[in-house]
This record gives sequence, structure tokens and C-alpha cells, in this order.
Amino acid sequence: MNHKTVKFYTAAKIDRRLYSKIISDVNYHPSKETALQMALAAKLSLDETITFLQSAGYYLSTAIKEDIVYMECIKLEIYSVDIVKRLVEKHAK
Repeated sequence: MNHKTVKFYTAAKIDRRLYSKIISDVNYHPSKETALQMALAAKLSLDETITFLQSAGYYLSTAIKEDIVYMECIKLEIYSVDIVKRLVEKHAK
């Protein structure tokens, strides 16, 4: 794996084995949280994140507090997985 790949999965807070499984196993279905972490690491816009999640069979809902936090962080370009997770814990639980 190249340096950019390592930087990406490190930023997404997923380990090398999980990243490899996601990339290489077409039948593997990552969790919504993992998909969101990857969207943050890729610094996707909200529209791009929605499309990305839909491709994995997920969606963001304004009825789910955790999703609202993710949406607002992405709108504000807060892409740190650690920061977003702390905000989810603080505001959504």
C-alpha cells in the first residue's frame, strides 16, 4: 500500500486489515459508522457523502441525532474523525 492509502485509512480510524477487506472483498458490507469515517477521511462534501452512503445502502436522516451531527460537521468542514465522534457522543446520546 502506498503512503496516501496509509494516510487515508489512518485518518478514517480504521485498521489496515479492515481497509483491505473493504477494498478487496466485493461482498463485504462496512458498517454505516465505518462508511461515515471513510467519507470524513476523504473530505467529501455533504452531497458526496450522501451519494457514497447510498452506494453502501445507508442514508443520513434528520430524525437521527447522530446523523445530524455528522451532517453539520461536514457542512462546517470538520473532517477529524476524533472530533466528530466526540461531538456525536456529546450531542446525540
